[in-house]
Amino acid sequence: MFAGPFALMTIIWIQSVTGIALAAIVIPMLWRIARAQAAQRGPALTDIFS
Repeated sequence: MFAGPFALMTIIWIQSVTGIALAAIVIPMLWRIARAQAAQRGPALTDIFS
């Protein structure tokens, strides 16, 4: 199976776009989890995240 340079560029571009989309979904989710855990521990830590 031979892929030309255009096909390889397309694959790399799709993977990078997918990676950016995943980061856009995962990072806010982790941020909310971190804030929720900080809120449980005490008000002093929530000041860092706000």
